[in-house]
Amino acid sequence: MMEQLWGIGRALAGIAVSMTGTWLVERSKHKRERRKVRDERGLEICHALLKVIDAETADIDDNWDELGLSPDQNYESSAYDMLTDVQLTCPPKIHKAATVLVDACNDWAWQRTKKDILLQRRAEFIALIRKHL
Repeated sequence: MMEQLWGIGRALAGIAVSMTGTWLVERSKHKRERRKVRDERGLEICHALLKVIDAETADIDDNWDELGLSPDQNYESSAYDMLTDVQLTCPPKIHKAATVLVDACNDWAWQRTKKDILLQRRAEFIALIRKHL
């Protein structure tokens, strides 16, 4: 009788170990897939932010070259609206770099800084995207 109980105990222990191993493998697959989806979404948002910054930069350059006008007093980069999405989907380092980039765009638009600083911030942002996403 005791041998049968030991046999049943071993069988149950084997089943428990097998199920735990399967659960851990599935959990790691799920985490990997979730991280992949989050990174893809973050990459999309970062690309959209760069497109908005590039479009605003081109518009301001055109207005400055053709009309000699700087932005009106109420100008604020529309990329500020996208920073919330960046904060929710991207790592904190990327959000910080995005905020610095949008601020640099706004400062350049108001002629407070040179375009070189804006381009440097843009390059730093792209480098962080490549590193983390």
